[in-house]
Amino acid sequence: MMIAEWGLLNWAAAICLVFLTIGLIGAVYRIVRGPSILDRAIATDVLLITLSSGLVVAMVLLDTTDYIIFVVVASVIGFVGSVTLARYTVDAVPEVKRHMEDAEHTDHEHQAGRSSVTGRNAEETLGETGAVAGMTGSVDAPDSPEGTLHGADHRGAERAQREENDRG
Repeated sequence: MMIAEWGLLNWAAAICLVFLTIGLIGAVYRIVRGPSILDRAIATDVLLITLSSGLVVAMVLLDTTDYIIFVVVASVIGFVGSVTLARYTVDAVPEVKRHMEDAEHTDHEHQAGRSSVTGRNAEETLGETGAVAGMTGSVDAPDSPEGTLHGADHRGAERAQREENDRG
């Protein structure tokens, strides 16, 4: 069949195959270049979808359903892979977020951890004043009658509670 004799369906299929090929090349590029494992996993899912779509276009052009099992298998593999990846990502996020908050909190302790009055570590001063250990903020001088904690960051207390729960 000559290109001049193509019908509307053949033109539509050719255009679809061109765009699917572009998508396939982009997915392969992302699988190779990354940068993260999550990018590669999503690109693999896109690759499966693109290949399945190409098979569907081929089945339309050839007027056959011989390849339908490959489309179904690729779809199931893509679905199971996506659900597994989403489950893994959701489970990993709270743990990563907690570690990031702890690291950020530690940085804040190191930056603001010196008492302006005595030059000692804020946790030492907190221990002398009887305040909750692990909280950060400005502390009255150890010899002040109040011995209170001003501008307290309550995340320190939450972190101390989490650490205690992890130990016990």
